[in-house]
Amino acid sequence: MLPAHCHLPIAVAQAGDLAVARATAAELAADIPLGAEGRHRFDLIVAELGSNLVRHAAQGGMLLFRRLDDPAGVECLCLDRGPGIADPATALRDGESGDHGLGLGLGAVRRLSDGFALHSTPDTGTAILARVQPAPRRPADFAAGAVMVPMAGQADCGDGWLVTANGMAAVIDGLGHGEPASLAARAAEAAIAGGHDNPAAALGAMHLALRGTRGAVAAAALLTEGQIRFAGIGNIGAVLIRAGVPTHLTSAWGVLGYNARRAPVQVAPWSPGDVLLLHSDGLGHVAEAFTGGRLHGLDPALAAAIILRDAASRLDDRTVLVLAHAAGP
Repeated sequence: MLPAHCHLPIAVAQAGDLAVARATAAELAADIPLGAEGRHRFDLIVAELGSNLVRHAAQGGMLLFRRLDDPAGVECLCLDRGPGIADPATALRDGESGDHGLGLGLGAVRRLSDGFALHSTPDTGTAILARVQPAPRRPADFAAGAVMVPMAGQADCGDGWLVTANGMAAVIDGLGHGEPASLAARAAEAAIAGGHDNPAAALGAMHLALRGTRGAVAAAALLTEGQIRFAGIGNIGAVLIRAGVPTHLTSAWGVLGYNARRAPVQVAPWSPGDVLLLHSDGLGHVAEAFTGGRLHGLDPALAAAIILRDAASRLDDRTVLVLAHAAGP
């Protein structure tokens, strides 16, 4: 069973796929306190975005859904590798539906959404984020967004991620795939959900919690005013991007739950405009996907989704967590 913070990916290339996507979205939204009006808005959003994939993306595309907490809501990401939108500003005007989808147009999708973002590149594709989240989001010291999807064909996800109230962020990769990896990832998340003030101590808590499980690798970063403190065990990728220049943060060798030793803590400045990327090993060339795709300044969840689309390296569970300084552009 997929955890609530995992995106549900639905490939959409024809009308039958869209019917499956709408039913999946409706089932997800039914368990979230959105009210009838919020659920109706979400259905219209999914229907329009999915119809656009059927009509305009030659190879179809992907819709990804997940529930949101604090405040409650639901998120839809729409990804394709189509021709792109030549003039996004025009496409977002009210009434600019052309032969798009249900005739609502992207302008209507934006109005139906409580949160909306679009990124399109000619000959690379289009990515759209739409949220139905009626209560306002709380201001934070940094913006965070993640996309986590299971390996194709798997009913469980062996990756994990979380961001705690005190500014600790982590990405976890349970060894292998399927239920044993998922159990390890969930145990690691639970071990640090209460918050830690030291990333090495957070990894130590995971190490103890994972004894007797499949084991996992993980990276944790504590983001405080002006400073990042980072520690990692295993092959979780970590890249700090400052002024467009990536710096890779290094992790210690080992497996949490087995042979991991206390990881050294790296300290780096955390300044306006900085972005930290954490990702599991199902993705490669993540820094290049971020800088080359000109993703700086995007909603972090949309940036994570584009990285997932453009930087997948092998068949695996995949997770990207994007953390952007709140004073960034």
